[in-house]
Amino acid sequence: MKAIESSEWVIDGALTVWEPSAQMAEAPKDTPTDPTPPSFLQKDHIRGVLTQRQAGNTHRAYTCAVATLPGPLNPDAMTQAVNNFVRSHEGLRSTFVVNTDTAGAQGTDGGASDAAAAKPSGGQPEFGGASVERKTVPASVIDLVPRLLAEAPDDAGETTANDILNDYLPTHAVFDHFPGFVIGAVDKGKYCEVFYAVDHAFGDGLSLCVGILELMARYTGTPAPGLVEDTHPSFVEYTREEYQRAATVTPDSPGVKLMQEFVQVTGGVPRFPLPTGIENNEPQPVKETQADFTLADANDVKVLRSLAHEKGVSFSTVVFALLALAEHKAAKTSRYSTIVVNSTRGKKYATSQGWFCNFNPLTFDITSETLDDILPTVAEAQQKMREVLYEPVHASIMPLLATGAVDASIFDSPQLVTYMDLSWFTEPQGSNIRLLTGTGKTKNASLWVFRNPDGLLVGSQAPDNPVAAESLQTFFHAFRDAVQDAVSRRQ
Repeated sequence: MKAIESSEWVIDGALTVWEPSAQMAEAPKDTPTDPTPPSFLQKDHIRGVLTQRQAGNTHRAYTCAVATLPGPLNPDAMTQAVNNFVRSHEGLRSTFVVNTDTAGAQGTDGGASDAAAAKPSGGQPEFGGASVERKTVPASVIDLVPRLLAEAPDDAGETTANDILNDYLPTHAVFDHFPGFVIGAVDKGKYCEVFYAVDHAFGDGLSLCVGILELMARYTGTPAPGLVEDTHPSFVEYTREEYQRAATVTPDSPGVKLMQEFVQVTGGVPRFPLPTGIENNEPQPVKETQADFTLADANDVKVLRSLAHEKGVSFSTVVFALLALAEHKAAKTSRYSTIVVNSTRGKKYATSQGWFCNFNPLTFDITSETLDDILPTVAEAQQKMREVLYEPVHASIMPLLATGAVDASIFDSPQLVTYMDLSWFTEPQGSNIRLLTGTGKTKNASLWVFRNPDGLLVGSQAPDNPVAAESLQTFFHAFRDAVQDAVSRRQ
């Protein structure tokens, strides 16, 4: 599995997408409002999309997985696989209806006046006067049917996802389109490719990984207990559980105290420590960047795992220690502070589709320049973070906002770090799974770290300018130096 840009995905075959039948498309109108509100992260996402629409910008906050399957496309088998996949996930049968024009609803005028927002429409201030309702349709109405979106291109030139999907995905893989995802396939004759693109409101990184595996297993008929089920635990249910947890948060809750400590240390929003080329605090288009050299191969990871076992810490402790040492080397920092994107799936929601994440603060002094010596400090900081894993960060921040201990700028494009352990993730032979995302704008350089059978991969979503590009290369080299130093000390 690897991350790519959409311009790298060559579509050299007929492209089919599975769209709702006329009856399915009308189902949300006939479905009672689901009283389950958007999750906290869904609310943030919806606000962001509506704001972008009002500014006349295109929503591109989707993620996509692509995989190769043997043989020409079997449309009937894929239709059955797609429908059974969607029926099994209540979160994918959920959509949001925007009820005022001022919200910039899909296909409407996002520039309506403030007076229109004040009309008696049940508008919600948190959505800029819009009224946003959840509709969750029953599995029985799911009926996705194939539609040829694009004929196989001729030999005149190379056609990429940018050429065909750049306009389609932003209007279909979006929170208020039903469904809020796109499943499609490219028939290349001797083999085919299946892709799954989902609005971030309905999926996260692990959703992509398990989702594409589930679609492949359903299509090929491969037994996959736990992955291929009639019904998966629901993200809508998870959202209700999240609100129940949030209701118990008080100013004395551990998450509130940890966030207050974090803000006191960082002064507010955590930033990438090297220059990112941002001018006048204005966000810039995102560019996805990976190191073009090996940061840590399988043998390096084997040594680092041995070190983690010897020290009695998790491998993630090693990862964050390496990130801190890389920052220290590249930017001369003495303290590491970031917001970690943690999975909150647990065993119950391991193979479910949804946004099962919490954003937790992590901060610690860089007490040594060697990996061995810094691990206890990192492990202690991680333990504090783990203790508040299931305390919704939005609920943790609210008491601090109320007292003025923090201000709303804490939500302003913070640096996020995601670590995904995909060492368990076995790709079917020849599947060549690739991940890509729609890109928006940012003021920061967020990082993701993948561990897979080949080693460690580190990438970034950062402003697309030469300053940020140079800073990332400096950071990637510093990360590799930290790995090599740690490995050499144990040989």
